Amino acid sequence: LVVLWVAFRIALGYPTIAHGYDRVKLAIPWFGGVIRKFCGARFCRCLGYLYHAGVPIVSATDVGAKSCGNLHMRDRLLGLSPLLQQGAPISDVLARSGQFPAEVIHMAAAGEKSGDLDSLLTKVADYMEEEADTSANKAVLLSLPLSVVLIGFIVAWLAIGMLTGSDSFRTIQQMTQ
Repeated sequence: LVVLWVAFRIALGYPTIAHGYDRVKLAIPWFGGVIRKFCGARFCRCLGYLYHAGVPIVSATDVGAKSCGNLHMRDRLLGLSPLLQQGAPISDVLARSGQFPAEVIHMAAAGEKSGDLDSLLTKVADYMEEEADTSANKAVLLSLPLSVVLIGFIVAWLAIGMLTGSDSFRTIQQMTQ
């Protein structure tokens, strides 16, 4: 088991494998959404702080993309930098990336129109982090009853095997002796 973990960590050192792994993480139902929210929150917070500090939007977006923590999201966002250089609004760039929910895009558009993009991006980051925390807490709360049910099935299978003299239980019993 340790050897597999070490091999996995070494494999993640290769950019292609690491990129594929990050892409798979985002595609996992439910967990991918939580990961996407945390990474999106990092991006929005970094972009908001840099923009507030006076960094040009193109540079701030590139740094924010690199700080998001997911190679797939980073590449999708960095690939859209030419649109920003051509003068496209940040809300259009976020929409084209396909990595952000509609609320984030609408908040970015509102921030651009009001001239308060930096503070709205920080608020969006807070919102996304809170939503991701809530989703992660729900997963933890659901995992306890599911693990109890799973253990119950295992105990029931063992009890039935012992009481009926099942061949599979005898095989397990012989393996332990």
